[in-house]
Amino acid sequence: MASLLIKGGRVIDPATKTDDLMDLLVVDGRIAERRFPEKGRGGAPSDGRVLEATGHWVCPGLVDMHVHLREPGQEHKESIESGTRAAAVGGFTSVACMPNTEPWNDGLSVTEYIVAEARRRGVVNVFPIGCVSKGGLGEELAEIGDMVRSGAVAVSDDGRSVGNSYLLRMALEYTKIFGIPLIDHCEDRNLSAAGVMNAVGNLAPDRVADLCNAVTAGELAEARRLHDELFELNQAIFFDTNPVPLKYMMARLGLLPAPEVRLPLVSVSSEVQARLDQVLRKAGLLVTTNQ
Repeated sequence: MASLLIKGGRVIDPATKTDDLMDLLVVDGRIAERRFPEKGRGGAPSDGRVLEATGHWVCPGLVDMHVHLREPGQEHKESIESGTRAAAVGGFTSVACMPNTEPWNDGLSVTEYIVAEARRRGVVNVFPIGCVSKGGLGEELAEIGDMVRSGAVAVSDDGRSVGNSYLLRMALEYTKIFGIPLIDHCEDRNLSAAGVMNAVGNLAPDRVADLCNAVTAGELAEARRLHDELFELNQAIFFDTNPVPLKYMMARLGLLPAPEVRLPLVSVSSEVQARLDQVLRKAGLLVTTNQ
C-alpha cells in the first residue's frame, strides 16, 4: 500500500468543523487516520513517505467558479495546461472556465475540445461553462443542450450582460430543464453606458460629487484642485491588494464595523496602516492624531 504522512499542518475541514494542528496518514489516496502530533502512534509505514507541513494549511481542494483558460484561440494569454498548473499551485483542485474563448464556447465542438484537452494536459478538474447566447452577443440562444451533454456545468456570457429579457427567460427555462445554473453579468448597458466609478467616493463622497459637478459646469480649475486633493487617496487604495486598504480606511472613518477581508486576502500590515492613517489625516478625514 502506498502511504503518505502529512505532518504538523493546520488541518481545516469545514465539513467536520476541524481546525487544528494534526497529522494525516494517507493510504492509497484516502485519509486513513487523523492524529494529534503529541498523541501520534509513530510515523508513516516503512513503504511510505513523510511530507512536513508545519506552517501550512491542509484542507480540501479549493474550487474556483470563474477562471479564464482562454483555450482554444487565445493561448498567448493562457492555456488549459498553464492555467490548471497555476490553480494547483494555489491549492485549487477544480476550476470552472468561462466561455470567452476564440471561438466562444457556444456549442458542443468547443465544449468537447476543452474537456478532451483538460483530460490530456490539465492537472486539476476542469468544468466548462458554456455561453447563454451564440458568440456571447445576446442575440440568439446558444446550443445549451448540446453543451450540457458534452460536459458544460453552467452557462454564462461572462462579462457581457444578456440584455434581451426574452432571451434570458428562454435560457432560464432551458437551464431549469438541464439542472444547471445560469451565471449572469448583472448590468444594464443602457444605464451604465460609458460610466465610471471612483472608489474614493466611499471615503469622501461629497468631494467626488463636487469634482463631477465642477467638470459638468466647465469649472476646470476647481475640478483640477479637487482632483489634486483626492489624488493621494486614490493612490492609497493601491498600497496593498485592493480592496484591503479601502476597507481599512473605511473602518478607520467608522464607515465599516471592521476591515474584514475574505481569504486569500489578509489585513494590512501595521506599516501600511500607518501610511494609510497619514494619508487620511492629510486629506482632513482623520481630524485627531489619536484617532
